[in-house]
Amino acid sequence: MSNEKDPAKAPTVPYDDILDIDDKPAPHPEERSHIFETRVATAHARREAANDLFRSGDIGGAIRLYELALWHVEFDELSYEYELMDKHRDMVKAARLPVYLNLAACRLKEDGDGDGDGDGDGGGDGSGTPPTRDVAKAHAHAAAALAIDAAHPKGLYLRGKAALLRGNTEPARRDLKAALALKPGDKLVREALLALKRQEEAARQAERETWAKIRAKQQKGAAATAAAAATAATAAVEAEAEAGGTGETADTARRAAEASVGAAQTEVQTIERRLSWLLPIAVVCLAVLGALLSARWGEGAAADEL
Repeated sequence: MSNEKDPAKAPTVPYDDILDIDDKPAPHPEERSHIFETRVATAHARREAANDLFRSGDIGGAIRLYELALWHVEFDELSYEYELMDKHRDMVKAARLPVYLNLAACRLKEDGDGDGDGDGDGGGDGSGTPPTRDVAKAHAHAAAALAIDAAHPKGLYLRGKAALLRGNTEPARRDLKAALALKPGDKLVREALLALKRQEEAARQAERETWAKIRAKQQKGAAATAAAAATAATAAVEAEAEAGGTGETADTARRAAEASVGAAQTEVQTIERRLSWLLPIAVVCLAVLGALLSARWGEGAAADEL
């Protein structure tokens, strides 16, 4: 007779018994069954318990239970590929997918952010500020979900939001637009796209201000050069006049001063022309750099609800 626990009873385990066991090895304080169906049922039970903690605002506790749920359906590569049948692998994926999504939502959450429904959209009632936000982990969890279902709108939204928070606007735009195409009326996706637009506008404004400062500094330098040349020429004219020099000499000095001023003005105009084509080049370079960085993120895809 098997000593395994009845899978149907798994959800009745008190949450505190799961989280506060000190006499078992961390970070997994539970025994993992050798029966496949029991492991899947236990994973579902831990996810439901985590959802309850999520709704109550205990994000840290929810994260621990979500990670425990994943642990129960964790298999080594040989077992997963060669011992499990296709239907078993599908069951594992079905158990993992919502957990990855909810972990991503937890890792993106901050005080007062989201709806607190425990379904992976993110959220809470804003009670407390648990130090659980980790954008890199959020991106990794969302990517893991999309590796299971490459067309999941919630996964695309979560990965896009994580990319946005890390300043990777191109991957964020791709994921968020793909999510919006699948769920056109989704409020969270639209808000994220609006935040993306504002972030890009702020970046462009900062860039314009930087180039304006460079231009003003160069113009100031050219103007100072012209003023110095004019002052020197005027001094030469005055010195010549005091020495009783000829008008022809004074005219020559005046012409030299005018030529110096003209040269300085030409320099200013040249600087302006150079800045006018350097700016778009800089924008293109930044875009290329962003694309190169985004290539390291890997591509997901797009799609279905849980």
